[in-house]
Amino acid sequence: MSLSVEAHLRRFQFALAAAVCLGVVAELVLIGHTEGLVQWIPIALSLAATPLFALGYWRPTRAVIRVIRFGVVILIAAGVFGLYEHYEHNLAFELEIRPNATLSDVWMEALKGASPALAPGALALAGLLALAATYKHPATQTPA
Repeated sequence: MSLSVEAHLRRFQFALAAAVCLGVVAELVLIGHTEGLVQWIPIALSLAATPLFALGYWRPTRAVIRVIRFGVVILIAAGVFGLYEHYEHNLAFELEIRPNATLSDVWMEALKGASPALAPGALALAGLLALAATYKHPATQTPA
């Protein structure tokens, strides 16, 4: 049985989401992002999401799609939390080295700081890709 273009695109989105998660794990391990529990969150979530996305690719049942949707909400929330954490740490550092500076003086420098402020967005990206793959998924449709 040949897959439709839509099915191929869904599979591609699941594969891409899994690849992003594996890339996040590789990058975080290589840079030593393993100091303390909070730094293990993106690694653990990425490792948990990858097999879910594989299930979405190979066996997209109604239950699997529901679990993926629940999981990606957590993944996206973790990405947003990571954005906040990175920015907050950079901002605190900038205000520490420039005690007389105001927020308007250092907000841009905090975006460019030692902790890449936008890097956690990769988790949110993986979640959004997988969420898009579940949109109006045939496995979730009720038969007519």
